[in-house]
Amino acid sequence: MSEPLPDKFDLYRHAVQSPEAEVNFMINAYAHFFDGGWPTLLREDFSGAAAVAATWVEREHDHHAVAIDIDAQTIARAPEMDRLTCVCADVLDVHEPPADVTAAMNFSTFFFLDREKMLRYLRHAHQCLRPNGLLVMDAFGGPSSRRVCVETRDVNPPKECGLPSFQYQWEQRTFDPETDRAQCHIHFLFEDGRAMRDAFTYEWRLWRLPELLEMMREAGFARAEVWGREDASGLIRRRRRIPAAENWVAYVVGVKCDAPG
Repeated sequence: MSEPLPDKFDLYRHAVQSPEAEVNFMINAYAHFFDGGWPTLLREDFSGAAAVAATWVEREHDHHAVAIDIDAQTIARAPEMDRLTCVCADVLDVHEPPADVTAAMNFSTFFFLDREKMLRYLRHAHQCLRPNGLLVMDAFGGPSSRRVCVETRDVNPPKECGLPSFQYQWEQRTFDPETDRAQCHIHFLFEDGRAMRDAFTYEWRLWRLPELLEMMREAGFARAEVWGREDASGLIRRRRRIPAAENWVAYVVGVKCDAPG
């Protein structure tokens, strides 16, 4: 009998997420906007297994985090840590405590399929920040994001995590140009020929950067900017323009007060 397949959340963590880089980015962005200020409390909305929140807590001894996810099975995968509070709830129902930084990563806000729902979330996020606060969301786009496609890449996790090498496959099964809605799937493929298909499935609206920036300002954010990852260094910096690449990932940052920088 063959061994059972690895846990899909562990595979996702190593194939998709970069919490260390994202936490560093949030700390640096906060210092940029708030004249060297130091954030201590992170709120991770749509947290999944709370990889970003856990990394935030590990980063510094004075860091605290609240991770919120509506799916009980998923939030149960979060590690038990001092200074990390996990909440199983709709993010719109959680108002406290006010955070220095709110993170909505892994394109989680793409679950909002219409403008009214996205704007409601952005207003809620604005209200749940401290007076000097940041909302950080990620987004992706480019020509390949607006057509049916399948993309595959190899993943080689560190040996100490106990996972085999595998292939990560992203499938965009449908796309509707009239609504910018897409159905997307993640598959994991293994060297022994087995596969974990439709491990994760998403019904998303692929929001465009101008739409997100406009809605952030409408929701009350004094500033809204696009930041992007530098290809050579891996650092995430403020970008005046996103390259017209086949595909790209960007970070949209909302600033609660009109800070210097």
